[in-house]
Amino acid sequence: MMDMNVCYRAISGFWGFLLFHCALCGQERIPDLLRQGRDSLDRGHFSAALRFGRAAIALLPNPGDSLGKTRQIDAWDLAGRAFEKMVEFDSAEVYRKKAMALTSALYSENSLETAGYLNNLAGFYAGRACAQTAFNLRFRALGILENRLDTASAAVRLLTAKVCNNLAALFETKSETELALRYQEKALTCLDALADSSAHCILLTHYAHLLARAGRMSGAREQLDKAVALLTEEARPQAYFWNTRAELHRLSNRPDSALFYHYKRLESLQRFPLGPTDVAHTHLDIGYDF
Repeated sequence: MMDMNVCYRAISGFWGFLLFHCALCGQERIPDLLRQGRDSLDRGHFSAALRFGRAAIALLPNPGDSLGKTRQIDAWDLAGRAFEKMVEFDSAEVYRKKAMALTSALYSENSLETAGYLNNLAGFYAGRACAQTAFNLRFRALGILENRLDTASAAVRLLTAKVCNNLAALFETKSETELALRYQEKALTCLDALADSSAHCILLTHYAHLLARAGRMSGAREQLDKAVALLTEEARPQAYFWNTRAELHRLSNRPDSALFYHYKRLESLQRFPLGPTDVAHTHLDIGYDF
């Protein structure tokens, strides 16, 4: 009888050790899953990104430490973004709201992380044409940032610039050009002088785009001249820059020049694949100019 008890305890201990080891190995896989998921999302492989996100969630269902919680936020957000790209908005909303709830539980109400995710979640609602919800979330984020004690820090200034840039885009969708320009100018003012060149380039390019839409062509060209000096090898700033330059030529009734810059935009996207949607939009604009 004693031998059977000893044997049972040994087997139980072995299985306990094995389960613990498997769980530990699973947690070690999560950073790779998240990285692969983000790469898949950037390349337009949305189903793969969703699989990686869900796999990461399954491996860390109830994290107890802060590192585990940040990974779970990343995993739920990744899966939500994948659903959004697949135009499954109801599922996307569930996952993105879960990521927001996890963020609120982990960080204080006035933290940069909370403001940052409010801004990201607003992007989802803006994409669904829920403009008022997007406005509410971004103004909440801006309120957090403007009421912090460290408003002069580089991190706060960069995030404030991003939120103001996004608010300008929202006002543009409502054809409130003057308000859009006001927030875009505020974004450029908030941007720290030491911020990376891609952020500078994108904000200047967006400002040029808004100025062009307002009919202020000389100002738009001036901003693009500043932005071109900041272009790097990154695909998104390049594609956005060439698109805005094409837009200026189209608005100036120079479709041949617009076509040239759209092909430059397409070249950037094909050299650094961002997904089929970006390429499709470029082909559509080329078709309009033809």
